[in-house]
Amino acid sequence: MTNNDTTGLTRRHLLAGGSLLASGLATPALAQMGALPDRPIRIVCPHGPGGASDTWARIVAEPMAAALGRTVVIENKPGASTMLAAETVARARPDGTTLLMGSVTTLSINPSLFPNIRYDAAKDFAPLSIVATAPMALAVPNNLPARNVAELVALAKARPGALNYGSPGAGTSPHLTGALFASMTGIDVVHVPYRTAAESELALMQDEIHFAFSGGYLPGIRAGRVRGLAMTSLRRSSLAPDLPTVAEQGLPEFESSVWNGLLVPAGTPEEAVRALVQAIRTACQRPEVARSFADIGAEVVGSSPQDFAEAITGERVKWSQVIRNAGLQGS
Repeated sequence: MTNNDTTGLTRRHLLAGGSLLASGLATPALAQMGALPDRPIRIVCPHGPGGASDTWARIVAEPMAAALGRTVVIENKPGASTMLAAETVARARPDGTTLLMGSVTTLSINPSLFPNIRYDAAKDFAPLSIVATAPMALAVPNNLPARNVAELVALAKARPGALNYGSPGAGTSPHLTGALFASMTGIDVVHVPYRTAAESELALMQDEIHFAFSGGYLPGIRAGRVRGLAMTSLRRSSLAPDLPTVAEQGLPEFESSVWNGLLVPAGTPEEAVRALVQAIRTACQRPEVARSFADIGAEVVGSSPQDFAEAITGERVKWSQVIRNAGLQGS
């Protein structure tokens, strides 16, 4: 799916630790006219090699390089709940050669979670385009006596405080999605944070936790290792068309997706922004890019800057309310 529709993202709607990734194969008119400086473009990622933002950036970097006629490199700057990478880009020269692979965590969760955050997600960046989005699956162990959302909620209400749910850590999207689910259904459940997504997914398969939200469960659901109850997108996902959404099962306003998009420092010249947006959207229209995202449980988007900005704002409002209601605060 390649389009400008970010509905489902809101209620409305490569050298430190990195590597040289791709060289420009063509020189389009915008680059020839000097829209971008004649030097490599770096995409700064908040995760290490193989992490979520790194993987997503590598999928689009080569076709972006071909469209721009520029070398594209990935720079990995993990740490501080994605804030180190964001700070790096916020302070970079605003000339169009430094991009941030920003996520819902970086742009819409951290501003409310961390009182001493050292970047302004609303003012320090110019959004370019959402690259892809990944709805999560609500999954339970096969032996849990719940086969849909209503049965899980009934089980939790019958045993207040006895059920738990896992996540890759406090303040992550799966954690807050679980908190949103608990709030909207009125259930009393316990959050169990793990260090990584892989650990939380393994915990569910080993019956250490009662339920969890993650896009990483789709292979296990297909293989029958865990039971999928629902998807967290507003509409059924093309990645799991037979799995109903939480919204279909009695919570029409429930939605949560993991997304990543590219941004530049505020003040980047408009002609550079236009060239980058064009290159990103051209990359997102390539069938092999869509296939690569589908292989990792994501759907390609390629939005406009305006749609991206609206998604960031809408998500920030939603998750700030969840954070307040749950009494969360990062250190």
